[in-house]
Amino acid sequence: MLEVRLTIGEFINKASLSAPGAEKNTSHSATMYFAEVLAKNFALPGDSVMSFSISVIISTFDCPKRLDLVLLGFEHQTVKDFQIIVADYGATEETLQALTEFKQHTSKSVLHVSHSEEGFHKPSVLNQAILQADGEYLIFTDGMSIPRKDFVEAHMKMARTGRFLSGGRSRLPPCCAVEISRDDVSSGSAFNLFWLLTKGYPDTADKSRLLSKGLWARFLNFINFRKNKWYCHNSSGWKTDILSVNGFDERMQSMEGMDWEMGYRLKNSGIKVKSVRYTAACIQLFYDALYYKHGAKENNDAIREETTKTKKRYTRFGILKS
Repeated sequence: MLEVRLTIGEFINKASLSAPGAEKNTSHSATMYFAEVLAKNFALPGDSVMSFSISVIISTFDCPKRLDLVLLGFEHQTVKDFQIIVADYGATEETLQALTEFKQHTSKSVLHVSHSEEGFHKPSVLNQAILQADGEYLIFTDGMSIPRKDFVEAHMKMARTGRFLSGGRSRLPPCCAVEISRDDVSSGSAFNLFWLLTKGYPDTADKSRLLSKGLWARFLNFINFRKNKWYCHNSSGWKTDILSVNGFDERMQSMEGMDWEMGYRLKNSGIKVKSVRYTAACIQLFYDALYYKHGAKENNDAIREETTKTKKRYTRFGILKS
């Protein structure tokens, strides 16, 4: 039996054209506009997907046990063919051991870039990872955010020329984080809301990212009211676009908004942003502040404010120094 699969835009188009009197229907143009909007904002089964190579860049800071769970999550993705780069800005022997063990059990290409000096070097290490990435398309996350099995697929399906993707995370309290085992990640139990509730996941927490799937999740992406920023725990974009703005600004001295600033420059360059907050799901394990420097937040705020006010597209303190 021949299976015919239509995109949502094609379906509405076909339905409106086949309706009695469609050629005289004054609402036809509005229907087609609605179809066009849906086709642009919803990636559904049957939609065409661009063909491109992918690198996943995972930033980490001395959290080998959590990194192990994150790597395991990427081993169980529905999409199998992608490179993994661990951008390590707090290199330790334990992290190297976790990577060595993972490499022994995976067929994926795995690279390790690191910076072992004291201080905040996350922007610098991420820039190294960008340069060494083989993929045309780069997905960014961190060593505390375990991806759901369709995480890479969700980014891949929504990737389009001229835009980057902005996702979110479901933060787990300590009581849940300590309960998650390798088996829970492999089986998918770690993303089962009812399982999490039995482990102490608070009733007041936002559960929509874990419950929403399929068309409903894509609809929530479409009506998302939050500001779509570049987040290093869940964002993606084309390597050429990131290189064109010279990557991350290495003057950033702490976590506070250091990733947003590059997103602002991408937007200033004309790159659009789309939400994958409800389709590219990940759970973030609880962590304390990993690095603090007096005056760092004010420094980061000043750099972001300058980028916003001047509509700056390129930083002289990124991948290339000038």
